[in-house]
Formats: sequence, structure tokens, C-alpha cells
Amino acid sequence: MSPQYDYSKASLKRTPSNLDSEAHRIGSVPSTYHNDAFRVIRLLPGSYADDIKCNLLVWSLRNRQNKFEKPGDYDALSYNWGPQHGDKAITIIVAEDQIYKLNIGPNLDTALRHLRSEGAVTYLWVDAICINQQDMEEKRVQLPLMNHIYNGASCVRVWLGAEEDESAKAMELIHECLDGDQFDRLIKDPSASTRWAALLKLLRRPWFSRRWIIQEIALAKEAEVHCGTKNLCWDDFASVVTRLRSRQPELRALFRESPSHQHHPDFIGDVSNLGAITLADWRDTLLHKRSDRSINGKLCDLETLVSSMTAFEASKPHDIIYAILSLAKDAHAYAGGRATEINTSPHLNSRSRASSLIGSDLDLDDTQRDEQSCIPSPGFDKIVFGSSITKRGRSQSDASERSTDPPREAAEVRSYPQVHLNGEHLHLSEDGSAIAGRDSRSPEPPSNNELGTGVNPAPDRGSMSPAPQVRAHKRMKLSISDVSGEHNKTVVAVSMLKKALKSGRITIDYDRSVLDLYKDFVTLVLTNSRSLDILCTPWAPPNIELPNVELPTWIPQLSGTAFGATKSGVRRRIHADPLVRRAGALETLTKPYNASKGHIASTWSMGGDDGKSLFVRGFMLDEVAELERPATEGAIPVSWMRAGGWTDHSASPPDRFWRTLVGNLTANGLPAHVYWKNACKNAFDMRTSGGHLNTSSTSSIFFECSSDVREFLERVQAVVWNRRLVTMKKLGSSSNDSSALPRLAAEHKRNGEGIALAPDKTKRGDLICILHGCSVPVILRKYINGVPSAKRCPAEDCPTRQYFGSTAERKVTYELIGECYVHGMMNGEAIETVREYSRNRKIEEQMFELR
Repeated sequence: MSPQYDYSKASLKRTPSNLDSEAHRIGSVPSTYHNDAFRVIRLLPGSYADDIKCNLLVWSLRNRQNKFEKPGDYDALSYNWGPQHGDKAITIIVAEDQIYKLNIGPNLDTALRHLRSEGAVTYLWVDAICINQQDMEEKRVQLPLMNHIYNGASCVRVWLGAEEDESAKAMELIHECLDGDQFDRLIKDPSASTRWAALLKLLRRPWFSRRWIIQEIALAKEAEVHCGTKNLCWDDFASVVTRLRSRQPELRALFRESPSHQHHPDFIGDVSNLGAITLADWRDTLLHKRSDRSINGKLCDLETLVSSMTAFEASKPHDIIYAILSLAKDAHAYAGGRATEINTSPHLNSRSRASSLIGSDLDLDDTQRDEQSCIPSPGFDKIVFGSSITKRGRSQSDASERSTDPPREAAEVRSYPQVHLNGEHLHLSEDGSAIAGRDSRSPEPPSNNELGTGVNPAPDRGSMSPAPQVRAHKRMKLSISDVSGEHNKTVVAVSMLKKALKSGRITIDYDRSVLDLYKDFVTLVLTNSRSLDILCTPWAPPNIELPNVELPTWIPQLSGTAFGATKSGVRRRIHADPLVRRAGALETLTKPYNASKGHIASTWSMGGDDGKSLFVRGFMLDEVAELERPATEGAIPVSWMRAGGWTDHSASPPDRFWRTLVGNLTANGLPAHVYWKNACKNAFDMRTSGGHLNTSSTSSIFFECSSDVREFLERVQAVVWNRRLVTMKKLGSSSNDSSALPRLAAEHKRNGEGIALAPDKTKRGDLICILHGCSVPVILRKYINGVPSAKRCPAEDCPTRQYFGSTAERKVTYELIGECYVHGMMNGEAIETVREYSRNRKIEEQMFELR
């Protein structure tokens, strides 16, 4: 029997001589791995039944001053790992007398047998084989190279699995539906329901739920879908499956009329939320590509990617971030603890970015560049290392006019910026400090006053306990022109460039705690967006590594996402859509609401005794007085009508009631249709007398109503599903706990208008608050010394009422329950209301410590 393969036979490590010279050059300990080397398998020809044999080669992305070959043409495999047990193995031939084996999973074994040629060698990159899965340092270096590897491949081969569940029929149906007329005919043909069922099963295969496939397909120049012996061009596949989103009503009707599917009213579930359709829809909106399909730019920030891709799962919680990191325009992978930074940073254009950072009186000259380990980062804006900053007048010709050579792309470190000021060189060290060249005197950095970067005073946190001394994040502008003296200008320029490089770093380290990684992500989002909306968007998987360690409530978990999958992969609604973003929209710039009226999250901090606290500024708007039953699975309790002031059911519903049910918006973020008022009355008229209104797609009402009513009910589902209606105690708050807005509050209560939509787990006494930087109101639960304030016993001698002697020793924290909808307070009205009444009664802002 052949021995197990040893990856030292195709090592990616540097030689000792290379390590010594590299350490001397950069003055620190370099990585032991080449940051541009990767392995490729040379799959030897054979029939399907033959043993799988290959050679394992080491190639270099750029082949600059190392022993590895430049890459030739190769394909990259995208597949689902699946179970790894079994006796499958691949034979790796190093030399005639050196034959080894490497165990592989059954699904990979089947894929290689189908993809290998019977008469020619196939060059293929396969992660399970080409990366030593047991070497965590190698994985840290190789993982960020995957964007180069997938984009450099001639074709990405998508392996969906072996033929089963009539998958051949599904692949043939896709091919037929490329003809639009055929598509229209087949989607209405009851006899074709079994073929559509086969297609839906294909789209629910495990591959489509993998989070890593997002980057694998987005980066591909060309992609081909393989299932058993059938294959399709990805573009053909995508052009058909994306049409299913808009044709969902016809598909649902097809299966409802099909005897072979027991006239199932919801056989297909929610097709629009399938990972296959999401991926096909969004692939070409993630990256900007040149005509040769190489990457020219990234279009989405990390927040958008993480909050939009909830249908895609990761086996490791770290991969919720890592798997899509290479697609983000504002983040990049970092090896951490090494001098060699992983070369997938979001490069910045040397001239335009420097100009925006330090003013137009400095420019970058691309003529002096250390070309060692320069790896092409596909398509991102470029930041130049080993380059110079030259002081010049505004009329001086641009660097691009002085050189005809196109700028080359460089790794993020390995060479540091060189600042030239009147012939004096200033090099940037690893820690960002300045090291003088000709003049050895290190210039003193300008003072905070001179730079205009004074530290924010600590905010008044009101009755909450003092926060630990943590830095408040506040964005400040700084230009080269703000300082005087040539040395100071140089130091500021270097510091700002270094800051630009460090911003957006996400450390690749699977040994790191999940909480630390998630905190880094939230920090990145709050710093870049100055918005708190990520606190209301479910995105984090449970902490499976430490199940007894709970994540803070400001890291919302995927258990609260709008859709979930059954065991068979059918996706159905389990919660309402987030209010902070439009469902299905791959953007975060256009917010549906603006409750904080443009107030940004300019002052916030993380800390606490255990590092789980997030301090944010805002004010209390109201308090929850009464709770109605939740709209379980979309069924609106009859008590909601009474709470909403709709007592005369023969009359039209009050505006506040029906507009609350739809969030006062359409699914596209436009103002709610006026005709929905009548649609609301018609829908409630169709329910069983005195009963609940079932808005579910499986209800008889949904199929018997008019198109206007169906449109209204679909929007209601997205807004109320498993949320509850609550009655507010007052409209506003003041320091003496009396109503700040008594006249307005009384008017609202007389009209039955003091209602809001809140999360299911909302309780009486919870607070409705406006937070700076959050586009919707939120529900917070106040805790005093760890006890919910609403649960305090009225008895004076009860331990829950025994506080320490001083306010400073009284620990006040808040649990983030979730977002809520308060009609008339979703677009800054609360801020205006506060201003209007501040002359008599002031609503005081405070810092909330979220836990």
C-alpha cells in the first residue's frame, strides 16, 4: 500500500536563504511561506473506473525571483465537500519510485472521475488537495490567494453532484427554456410539473447553500455547471433560473393544480430566496470586469455582502466573514503577526487616493517601486509601495504624463512607502513610524492641536454605569495643509498612507475567537458607514465553538433571518423582513427609513468588563404599555383591529393601522399604494367572521382574492410575520418620567394611534428608542445590576430594589430586542418632535450600554 502523501514533497515554504535575505531587507520576521505560490494538480488521463492519478505541481502567480513556474492554463473546481468518511483516495506520483496516496471525500472522487479526460492531461486547482488542510499557517496564507486563483483559472468547473432525483431532466429543461416561448409554455403546462419539480430539487442541492461559492462564481472568467454527465454554460443556467423569481406565482399555481403533487398550495416554498437564484441574480453586480473578464473593481462593501448573503451557510463560523472577504471593496485579508501581509488588500489609486487623503500638493511617483513579490490583485484600485511622494505645484504635470509604463500592482507590504521631500528619503517601518534616510533625525510628530485632531471628551452617560476608558470613534478630517514644517508634513503623509493600508484589515486566523472576529467586523462597518443598521440585520451564526458563551445582542444571529429551510431544502418564511433594508436589494446606501434624521453614529465605543458592550448615543421615545398576540406565521389576530382603532368594520381601516401593516412602503421602498386601504378592508372582509386574517400564501384567501389584495397581503407578510402589535405608554420621555408630549400623546391615544410593530419577544416596560445612526426605532430592555428594570418588585425591602449608595455604583445596561415600526416616527419626526417641545420639556440624550 502506498504511504500517505507528505506536502513537503510540494512545499510552498521559502528556503532558509530566502528567509535570511528577506528578514534583512524588511527588518522583521517574514512569513515562512511564499505569498504568491500555489499548487495545481496535473490530473492524468483515464477512464471513469480507473484509479485517479495525478502529479502535484507548485506554480507562482507572478514567478518573480522564486523557483516556481509561472502558471499555465488551468481550471478551478467549485464543489461541495460533503461527508469525508469512506475509502476514497487519489494517487499522487512524485517520481517513478515515489507514489503516495491522499484520502479524499466521495463527492470529490466522483467529480474528478467525471471531469478527467480519457486522452489528455487536465490541470486543475482543488482546494482539498492543493492546500494542506492540516497546516493552519499555510491555510492563512493560501485562503486570501483564492481570489487570484479563481480569477486566473480558464474556467471554474461547478460540480453539483452525481445524477439523481431526475437531475438529467432538470438540466434538459434549462436548455429548453433558453427559448423564451418554450419557457412561457412549459411554466403553464400541468404535465410539465414533474420536470419543474426536478429543477427545483436541483436548485436545492447542497452546493447552492455553500458560502464559498459566492466568490468562486463571482471571480470566474468563465464557469460551467456539471451534474452527472450533463453540463451547461453558467450564463445559460443563470438566464433561466433568474426568471423564476418573477414567475413564482405561476409556478405556485402550477403545483396547486397538479394531481401528481397532491394539489400542494406551497410545494415550491419561496423560490426567490433560494441561494441558486440569489447567486445567479447577483453574480454580475458584485464586481466590475474588463472585456477579458479580469477584475477591474469591487462594487460592494463588506456590510452589504454579509447582510445580503444570509441564504449561504458556512461550516465554520469564521467563514461567514472569510468566505466573502475577497469581494469587499472596503476590507481585505491580513495574515496577522507576520511581516508579509497577504496581498489581497483593496488597493487604492496612488494619485487619486493620496490626493483625497493629503491634498493635491503631494503626488505619488510610480517610477521607483520594489517589484519583489508583486502579485496582480485582480482589478482593485492600486496603492503603490516602494514609491515616492514628491512635493509639487498644482500645475505640475501628473505622474501618469511623466511615464508611459502602466502602473504595476504590488503586495500590501514587503516594500514600504518612501517619502521624498526635497531629496530626503523617509521610509515607513512595520509599525508605521518614520525612519529618516539622509537626515537621521526623526521629526517630531505634530501635536494634536496643530493637527486639529483633539480627542472627543467622554460623553455623559446619564444614569448608566461609567464605561471603561475606550476610544470613541469619531471621524476627523486632516490634510497636509493643516500642519506646518516640512518634517511634519512628511510624517502626516506617511501616517495617513499607513492608516489607509491598515483600514479594513480582517485577520485570517481560525484559532481566533469568533467573538473577536465579529467585533472586528462590526467595528469596520460602524467606522465606514457611520450607521448602526447592522445591529438590526441578522447575520451571525450561533457560536458553535463555545455554545455556552452567548454573543451580545448587538450581534444579531441568523436564527432571526426572514427565511429558513426545511430538511428537504424548501425555503419558507419564518420571520418578517428586516426594516433597515429592502429585501433582495444588494445595497445599503438607500435606506427605506430615516428615523434618526441623518444623525450619524459618530460617537460609539466597544468595551465593558468582558469586552461585550457597545456604547451608542440616542434617546428614549416611548415605553411599551400593552402587548397584542404576535402574527404567528402571518396570521393577524383580531385584537389588532381593536388596538389599531378599527372598531367599525364596515368602515375603511384607519390610515395608521393599514399603513403600519405594510410599513407604509411597497416592497421596492416606494410609498404605500393608496389603493391598499381598500385592499386591506377587502382582505379582512374575506376572513371568517370574528377570526384572524391569514396572510399566508397557503391560505384560501390568498388564492381567491383579487390581484390588489394579493399584492397587499404579500407585503403584509414581509412586515408583520411573527411580529407583535404593541400599545405605547406615551409619546416621548423626560428626566422626571412624566410625558414630555402630553397633548400629542393624548391625541394619538384617542384615535387608537399609539401602536407600534415590535419583535415577538418584546415585553411590557421595554423602551422604544431612537439611536443616532440607526434608520429605524429599536426596542431596548433596561437592566439595573443585571435585573430587568420592569421586573423590580414594588416592595422596598426586596433585593431587586436594593442598590448601592451612589449612582456610579449602579450598573445600567440594555438588551437590544430588535427593530420596530412606529408610524409617523420613521423619517425623523421624532427628532423634530423633540426640537418642537424642547422649550418646555426636554428629552435628554444618553449613552446606552448595549449587551
